[in-house]
Amino acid sequence: MYFRDVQHLLELALLAWFWMTPIVYQVTLLQAHLGHLWTLSLLNPMASITLAFQRGIYTHVNPVDRLGHAQHVLVQAPITWYLRNPGIIAGASPAPVLLGWTIFRRLESRLAEEL
Repeated sequence: MYFRDVQHLLELALLAWFWMTPIVYQVTLLQAHLGHLWTLSLLNPMASITLAFQRGIYTHVNPVDRLGHAQHVLVQAPITWYLRNPGIIAGASPAPVLLGWTIFRRLESRLAEEL
């Protein structure tokens, strides 16, 4: 009974999480529209990981298009910024994993009854 109600909320949460991660849009759009508030998007751990992968894929932070105009694609930051944020996430991630594992182990015996 616990988990049947959570299914739809989980779908909505994952959909919102996907759109809060700069995968299908450029992070510079957030910078242009939100100003300094775009840094709040870095509270999403997948945003930092995605930005680090994008920085690894793109050769230049501002690639030039066919007309010679610079296209602002990525955050104007040194490479250490792109490496620091996933490092912080990697350092902080064992705590929620351990908490989830502890809760699961505590409730595991009742799981089959509740489903």
